[in-house]
Amino acid sequence: MRFMKKILKLLLILVAIIIPGIIIAGIAALFLVDANHFKPQLVHLAEQKLGRKLIVDGDFSLQLYPTIAIKLNQTHLKNPDSFGDLKNNDFAYVNTARLKIELLPLLKGKMNIEQLELEGVKLKLTRLAPNLDNWSDLVTNFNTPSENKKESEEVEGEEENGDLSKGKFKVKLLETMLENAEILYQDKTANKEYHLKKASFYTEKFGTNTLTAIKGNFIFVAGNTHTSMAYQGKMLFNPKESKLELSPLSLSSTITSPKLPGGKLTSVLAGALKADWKNQTFNLNNITLKFNDSIAKGSANIDFAKGLSARFDLGLNVLQLDKYLPDAHLALNHIQTSGTFSNQILNLSSLKANLYKGSFQGSSKITFTQQNQYQVNGKFNQVDIQALLMSLKNINKISGSTNATLNLTTAGNNAAEIKRNLSGPVFVDIRQGALHGLDIDYYLNKAQILAKKLPADTQVTDNKKTPFDQLTGNFIFQNGVISNQDLRGSA
Repeated sequence: MRFMKKILKLLLILVAIIIPGIIIAGIAALFLVDANHFKPQLVHLAEQKLGRKLIVDGDFSLQLYPTIAIKLNQTHLKNPDSFGDLKNNDFAYVNTARLKIELLPLLKGKMNIEQLELEGVKLKLTRLAPNLDNWSDLVTNFNTPSENKKESEEVEGEEENGDLSKGKFKVKLLETMLENAEILYQDKTANKEYHLKKASFYTEKFGTNTLTAIKGNFIFVAGNTHTSMAYQGKMLFNPKESKLELSPLSLSSTITSPKLPGGKLTSVLAGALKADWKNQTFNLNNITLKFNDSIAKGSANIDFAKGLSARFDLGLNVLQLDKYLPDAHLALNHIQTSGTFSNQILNLSSLKANLYKGSFQGSSKITFTQQNQYQVNGKFNQVDIQALLMSLKNINKISGSTNATLNLTTAGNNAAEIKRNLSGPVFVDIRQGALHGLDIDYYLNKAQILAKKLPADTQVTDNKKTPFDQLTGNFIFQNGVISNQDLRGSA
């Protein structure tokens, strides 16, 4: 989360790059001089503060009254000198920056930014070695000496509403727009790369402890996983306490990944988010999540302090498993579950669901590895075995009300692998059922007629099924093969 705070401060630094030009451009305007004549002085002042090479290829324009309006085009900020051969590569690029500032408050040492627009921002964050990256020196340069002693004090707020700065010069940021932004993060030490692109962000009014309407969208790429997301809601921002609230929040996303069943997942989420980036926690409350044909409601607590971990309680109206596991034609209804996720392990400690006129209660665990590991324990109660088998395999050989206990494990990334690796015991107890396709009484009566134990004109009917009162058995799955040695039935 410290890294996230640094990203926020780096964006503020991009704004600060153009602040020194206000005074210079103001003087130029008073004397009716083209502000571009002072661009070298502006660049020099910014380079002194940044400790980096700065290039402004485009024009610099200014309007002084009734509000100060500044526009910069095609601005490049280079890597630090410590990057050697890469020092002349862009660390940051801003295609267009527009800034509108109230004039009178500026004379009193307050910068009230009426409007901030950044278009075509590109940040390339690179870590070449454990103690060598291209952003830490910028944060250090813009910190006070006391801030540099406290890593947590990177972006603080004042009590004044909307105040985003400290010291004698106050900055108040109102309407903001970020369009077509891009952040590329490369960690050469861990061979990792994350890419945020086509990002947009809009606010009507932005400030500390001020309820702000926001909306935006972005695409995030991590390896072969692509996430496209759009969001909108109301934001309450408190940098002094390192807290952020989004309520109400509406978020829609599409995730494509070969690790996902079917390769794609589309969802819409509504609820409330509370983020505490100092403690690296996120709380989601009153969640409504719609994905495919399912609607989930509940809450979740997410902790990034020691990697990704989460606790959650969810209710789900329906889950069609064939959308996630091909050939697994199974529908679950009224699902209730609570559990945790940590160290790549999803643990459903409580799992309840209705299915085929009956119910299931148990637990499950999924370990996400190169070959995913699955474990399920539980009991089925009064399940319609005929409807279940017809859904799973279009099998119509047996019917009845079924109770069962199971303790199964398997592994795999698709339905075929999961079936092939299925192992564990299952006890089945079927009541008031029938074996379909075979009428045992019909063939016994036919045999008795042939044996002349029944009159030859005895009328017998083949009902194509054999009813029973109870059928029980212990079954063993071993690498996808099922066996039984104690099947018992009573008519």
